[in-house]
Amino acid sequence: MIDIDYFKLYNDAYGHQQGDYCLQQVAHPLQLELEESGYFVARYGGEEFSVIQRDCDKKSTFQVAETLRKNIESLKIPHSHSSIGPFLTISIGMSIFYPTCGASIHDLMKYADKAIYDTKRNGQNTIHIN
Repeated sequence: MIDIDYFKLYNDAYGHQQGDYCLQQVAHPLQLELEESGYFVARYGGEEFSVIQRDCDKKSTFQVAETLRKNIESLKIPHSHSSIGPFLTISIGMSIFYPTCGASIHDLMKYADKAIYDTKRNGQNTIHIN
C-alpha cells in the first residue's frame, strides 16, 4: 500500500483540481516503474495506491518500494504544508503474503493496511514491512 503523506493538507492548500493533478503525477512514475516489471498497480482510494508483486522475496520487495519512494520524492512536487519537508512524499506499507487454504485477498489487504498504518504511526516518508 502506498499513501501520499499529508494529502488532505495538500488538497486544502492547493485545491482539489491540483490534488487530482498531483495524483496523476504520482501515478505515472508508479506505473512506469511497476508495469515494466510485470507488477500490478492501481489507485486504491483517495490518495492510496496498491501494488501487487508476484514471486518476490522480502529483500527485492523492499528494494522496489525504496525505488518508488525515491522516485516520488525526486519529482519535487511542492508541498508547503507537509511537516516532512517542502516536497510531496509517500509512505509504503508492505505485506508479504503466501496464500494458503482458506486465505483470501481480504487477508492480504488486511495485512497491507496494518503495515501502512504502522508506517504512518512511526513516521512518514518511510517503508514498513508487516
